[in-house]
Amino acid sequence: MALDLTFAAAYIDNGNTHKVLGVKLRPFCAWHLFLLQVAGSPFLDNGKVYLYHLRRAVGICRLKFPRSRTRPPWGPLMMTQKKLHSEVGKFILYTNDYIHRPEYDIIPVNVMNRKAPGGRSPDPPPDVIQLVYDAAHGANVPIDVAWNMPIGQAYISQAIHYQKSGLLVDFMNDEEREFQNRLKEYMGKQSNGEARHAST
Repeated sequence: MALDLTFAAAYIDNGNTHKVLGVKLRPFCAWHLFLLQVAGSPFLDNGKVYLYHLRRAVGICRLKFPRSRTRPPWGPLMMTQKKLHSEVGKFILYTNDYIHRPEYDIIPVNVMNRKAPGGRSPDPPPDVIQLVYDAAHGANVPIDVAWNMPIGQAYISQAIHYQKSGLLVDFMNDEEREFQNRLKEYMGKQSNGEARHAST
């Protein structure tokens, strides 16, 4: 069976060196994702990006865990809209080069439903923190190493942790992914009534 390209892409970066605003960036990792979340970066929710946001994001992506003092580049402090658009595109290309998350289903096992005091379901930690701790266990590395792990590798290590914990993890390959997409398309047509009209 051929290796799923998502797995390969998470580990192979072809020696790419990403530079934005003239600054070399570290491989995008969970620590960067966490700091961008804390900063409320518009890169995470498709918001409008100004030069200030880009400079801050670049400053964050130069850091290694546990460093958190952002070091934005010295300049520029102003630029044309065209140049800003180009640099934002470089930053998005950089993050896309590292965010390779394998798709999988976890087959549930019969476990007792534990409740927090008051009968409510317990609140989980933030996703990125859960990812780091799961990845550290999955890869059998210290937490600081997991924080700096390229994020695609962290997602794979998290899935391996699930397997080690006794969960049945069913990784999706290209054929299954194509089937899921066709199924979603069909269900979308069903809900719009298109499938019924086509069959009459």
